[in-house]
Amino acid sequence: MKVRSALIVSIAFGSALTVLNLFSCARVVQAADSHTESATVEKAKSPDMTAYMESVKQRIQRVWRSPDVKSNCKVSVLFTIDKNGGLVSSAVKTSSGIASVDQVALQTVKKSAPFSKLPDGAGKFSVDYTFQCGPRNSADAYIFNGVPIKDQEYKMSSGGATLRNLNTDSPAERKLHERAAAFENKAESLETRLSALQGSATPDDTKISAVSLELANVFKELQKYDKAEPLYKSAIALGEKLENQTFLSNALFDFANLYYVMGKYADAEPLYERSLSVRSKIENLPVNKQALTEYAKTLYKMNKFSKADEIYKQLR
Repeated sequence: MKVRSALIVSIAFGSALTVLNLFSCARVVQAADSHTESATVEKAKSPDMTAYMESVKQRIQRVWRSPDVKSNCKVSVLFTIDKNGGLVSSAVKTSSGIASVDQVALQTVKKSAPFSKLPDGAGKFSVDYTFQCGPRNSADAYIFNGVPIKDQEYKMSSGGATLRNLNTDSPAERKLHERAAAFENKAESLETRLSALQGSATPDDTKISAVSLELANVFKELQKYDKAEPLYKSAIALGEKLENQTFLSNALFDFANLYYVMGKYADAEPLYERSLSVRSKIENLPVNKQALTEYAKTLYKMNKFSKADEIYKQLR
């Protein structure tokens, strides 16, 4: 069951936490898998944290899945983000009164980290995030400036908060949320498995390399690139140690894809080249057309058109 969350943001610079009271709005909750949003944001002189707040909210919403509850409840989690986007601290500020809800909310914040780097000039960013959930088919009415509203959401503007129409999630959007939730669950399971394998008295490098690569690919899908990168490097190192050329070629290709989606084409190019080179030395293994295609696309991004065209000729 997918439940988004309401959010209240407090901006903190240094040690002083300033809770600001500028905007407030929400929307009608149609069911337990809906969400309400409200914001309390300071129009800070410098830096402007509005866009950053939105990115934090979106990241958390992709992870949040509410436990089943019998009545409406909410829990507030206070957490602090450092300048690099790392989670400094997190704790339940206002309990829902239901331990399972509090725990899921706290874990949601932890799983959402790391966040994007803070804008220049920001030392730390403290967020007071309120999660709301309720039973299926429940409906809570919310108001904006004392007037009941339906299907509305706030948006930021230089003059304050204005309202705009907000459509409920489309089937495609629901599928995206479900897919993200499935990857989050898979990542958690793989992390547990990898930790157990690495902590074994007799570590199995073959299994560790396979799980490391799978987990790296999951983190890539979740756009947690900083978590994926070291896992790719570890998997490749183990592939070299085990002299498993097929695995090594695949790991190099997947790592190259990570750099490609990050826009690091100069880093992706040698990985694609090495992946193709390793694969070419394996007997009875067909050419990896996907790898050639991705390699050619990378070359085009780097304006190496002649080299890319030569590769495309191989694919015809």
